[in-house]
Amino acid sequence: MPEILQFLNTAPGGAPWLIKNPPRPRIRSALAGFSVNVRSRPPAVFNKCKVLYNLPMKRYNMVEAAKLLRVTRQTLYNWINRGWIKPGRDYRNYPVFTEADMRKIKNWKETIR
Repeated sequence: MPEILQFLNTAPGGAPWLIKNPPRPRIRSALAGFSVNVRSRPPAVFNKCKVLYNLPMKRYNMVEAAKLLRVTRQTLYNWINRGWIKPGRDYRNYPVFTEADMRKIKNWKETIR
């Protein structure tokens, strides 16, 4: 039996699913060779003895924003189309909202009631 497995593994177009530990393909990326330290923090801003980190704000997509605002997703799209709110866009050109945007929209929504 081992001879058959060895033959299948070495034969061109053999049975690669029979290999116990197949070699993984190497993935090349544009950032190959660059290391990123995920534990490091961005430079701090010192203001009156307080350390404020310049961390990125959380972003909300349409579904998450609609749940937090207690409206439907279509309502958000209607507000965008009417020009009442102006969301940011992600790399796919989808609308996204930051925490600051969510605060502004919540305050605006409370005033129109």
